[in-house]
Amino acid sequence: MAELTRHEPLRQESVVALGDTEVTVVTEVLLEPEALVVTRVLRGDEELRKQHVPVPAAAVYDYERRGRDALKPCLHASHLRYVQRL
Repeated sequence: MAELTRHEPLRQESVVALGDTEVTVVTEVLLEPEALVVTRVLRGDEELRKQHVPVPAAAVYDYERRGRDALKPCLHASHLRYVQRL
């Protein structure tokens, strides 16, 4: 079974307009040291916000059976929810 590490996260990125400023929203699924979805809001190199959400246990179980593709729905859902809240 292939493992995700901090060096190879599953990642999604979007550029979002907030007023007259554009920010980049980056969401990653990390499995080490624990299973988390991490979302960061960046303006250039400056990190404006950061959120950690646990990966649902069912998604982790599915990852153990099917591999990396099992985590993509979790990544996309978390990313889109965060972008919509901005």
